[in-house]
Amino acid sequence: MGSGWVLAVDFGTSNTTAAYAADGGAPAVLQVENSQYLPSVVVAGQDGQLLTGKAAEQQAVFFPDRAERTPKRAMAAGGQVVLGGRALATVELAAAVLGRVYTEAVRFHGGVAPRRVVLTHPARWGETLQDRLRAAAARAGIAGPALMPEPVAAAWCYSPPAAGQFVAVFDLGGGTLDTAVLKADGGTFTPAGPPGGDPELGGEDFDELLLGQVEKLALERDPALWEDSFAGAGLKARRERWRLRADVRVAKEALSEQHAHDLLVGDYHEPFRLTRPEFEQLISAMTDQATAEMARTITAAGLQPAQLAHLYLTGGSSRIPAIATRLGHTFNRVPRMEHDPKTVVALGALTAHTTQPQTGTGTSSAAAALPSRELHRLQHDDDVCEVAFSPDGSRLATGSDDNLARIWDASTGRELTRLQHGGCVSSVAFSPDGSRLATASHQDNLARIWDASTGRELTRLQHDNWVLSVAFSPDGTRLATGSIDELARIWDASTGRELTRLQHTHPVFWVAFSPHGTRLATGSGGGQARIWGPW
Repeated sequence: MGSGWVLAVDFGTSNTTAAYAADGGAPAVLQVENSQYLPSVVVAGQDGQLLTGKAAEQQAVFFPDRAERTPKRAMAAGGQVVLGGRALATVELAAAVLGRVYTEAVRFHGGVAPRRVVLTHPARWGETLQDRLRAAAARAGIAGPALMPEPVAAAWCYSPPAAGQFVAVFDLGGGTLDTAVLKADGGTFTPAGPPGGDPELGGEDFDELLLGQVEKLALERDPALWEDSFAGAGLKARRERWRLRADVRVAKEALSEQHAHDLLVGDYHEPFRLTRPEFEQLISAMTDQATAEMARTITAAGLQPAQLAHLYLTGGSSRIPAIATRLGHTFNRVPRMEHDPKTVVALGALTAHTTQPQTGTGTSSAAAALPSRELHRLQHDDDVCEVAFSPDGSRLATGSDDNLARIWDASTGRELTRLQHGGCVSSVAFSPDGSRLATASHQDNLARIWDASTGRELTRLQHDNWVLSVAFSPDGTRLATGSIDELARIWDASTGRELTRLQHTHPVFWVAFSPHGTRLATGSGGGQARIWGPW
């Protein structure tokens, strides 16, 4: 692998962590400003520079209008943010955080640049968001970083992959929830199903709930004092709210270690007592929501909780005792959290990179014997989940996570039609004569049939959960669908009338008619394929 050292960076919503290791050396967490965690907040200074770390935290108290508390979430949203009246690209804010970590790491190593930098990202990020992360890295002076999904990195931190095992990763950070099920195979971890999560659920939301409880108690004690200190729109009130938010975050973290915490609020003379039972009651609905998302991710992988070898926790908010308790009761297993959950991803990324054989350095004889060239590149806004050629080969249909199905001219790569959905498009299939296109979608629980020439929607087929696959019969009169609700269905392709339901015990990932249309094959979770018929 060559001499030198490797740096792994976990750019987090609230905090950013990094780990490093020399070849053959043990991984270690990078210290920045005498802390393992660099706050991800970025502040636009009056001199035009972007501040990070403790300086940014301090300035954010006095100039909250110049601060972006969650640059990772802002970068995922794209575009620009306005800080102190100045429009800034969100990629530039991310670059400031990455650049600070990279500079500190290089300084620690005597000015020697790392041989390799590994950056982690949410598993749900498609190529568009990964490209933004690469662009931020380039602005930070990091050339050609390796990218690794966060749940894969987290799993590596706990244990190396044991062939055939399935593990679940529950990552509850400051601003987002990410869930994944991975399979250990070929000396690494690979996704066993679609990643889940909620980009709007995280520790920041718990902070808001606890802040609301503090406001309620303060108003009960002295509403005039609260209004004077915190309720105004001026700079003083904004500063006080920022300070209080920081104190509330400390209180939240303290309640993970103790059953009560006394919080001093502004000019109130007596502290406010916050207790763990009250806090757990405040967040109970969100705890249930997060647990249900983990359950959906396990189901989408075609598994039962009992089939999981481990359930790993990561992300700072996973330290809240109620989270582990709720997950443990729901899945009948003790979640593992053996490390500092804020450093798990960075350490795991480093372990994975230094343990796995690095690919891309050679060419197999088989590859050399089959030269090929790229004819067309069809750009989407997110991950492409499914492709299908029309029967005559003149068109290509694609479905992607950007909620669109597209039809392209296969000869020129020109986009012909866009078909709008309410969720990511998981399957596409042309009718035998190429005149219609069937599509399946996550989230809106629909399969649709479209006129492939005009893009006009012809029929909607309602399901009870995500639709995972579609297939026309050879004569084009019927459409089969498979869904996460453990059913395959056969429909009249002209009227949209449901003809048959085929009950399974796991989500149905694939459906296919026989050449004569008299039988249907289905593939589902649980390692089962079935043949049904005749009709």
